Amino acid sequence: MHSFRNRLFLALWISCLAFFFLWFWLPGVLVFDVVAILSQFMRSHYSDWLSPAVSVLWGPLVYFNLGVSSILVLHVALFSIALLLLLLSLNIRLIYAGIISLLLFLSPGVFFSLSLVSRDATFAVFLFLASSLLLLSSTERNPLGLQILACVVLAIAIFCRQEGIVVCAPFVFWYMVRGNRNLFNGRLAAMALAVCFLVAISIAQFLLHRGVLKVFPANPERYFIVRDLTSLTRASDDCPVCELR
Repeated sequence: MHSFRNRLFLALWISCLAFFFLWFWLPGVLVFDVVAILSQFMRSHYSDWLSPAVSVLWGPLVYFNLGVSSILVLHVALFSIALLLLLLSLNIRLIYAGIISLLLFLSPGVFFSLSLVSRDATFAVFLFLASSLLLLSSTERNPLGLQILACVVLAIAIFCRQEGIVVCAPFVFWYMVRGNRNLFNGRLAAMALAVCFLVAISIAQFLLHRGVLKVFPANPERYFIVRDLTSLTRASDDCPVCELR
C-alpha cells in the first residue's frame, strides 16, 4: 500500500466509517461524571478525584458552544487517524486493510465503547494513537519526528487518568527495548531511557497539577481502599477501619 492513491482510498473509506459511526451515535452516551469534569473547567477549581487534564481538554470544546457531542467527534477523529496509521504501518493490501477497518469499527469492543463520552475513552484513543505513531515510526528511515509526536500523545494519555502511568509503563519499556534496537547499544540503555521518560512524565504531571492548575488533593485512592476494607470487614465484629468512614 505504498501508492498515494491506495492511501487516499483507505483514508476516504475510514472517513466514511467514522461518519456512519457519528450518524448512529451522536451526541454520544454520557457517563455520570461528565458534568462534574466539565464543571471543574468552568469553575477553574480542580480536584484529583476527576482527571484535571481531561477537564482542560474537554472544557474549551463545550465553552465555545460546540456541545458535548464535540467530545465524541474528537474521540472518533483520533481513533480514525490512529487506525489509518496502524494499517499504513502494517503495509498490507488495500482490500485487507478495508476489511480490517470495517470489522474493527463494527466490533462490540469499539462500536459500543467508543460511543461513551468518558475519560476512559479519551485515555484509550490517545494511547491507541501513540501506539500507531510508534509502529509507523518503525517503518520510516527517519523516525525521530514521529517518535517525538508519539511521546507527546502518550504523555497526554497518561495525564488523562490517575493510573495512566502504571498502564503505559509496560508499553514504554517494551517499545524502548524491542522497537529501538538500532538506537541503543544494549537493553540497559533502552530501559534507562524508558525510566527517564516515565520520571519526566511524573514530574510534568505533578507540576501541571500543583503548579498550574492548583489541583486540590481529594485522595480518591485512600477513599476506595477504606471503602473496600470496610466492606470486607462489615460482617465481622472486628472492624479496624470503621472509624475512618
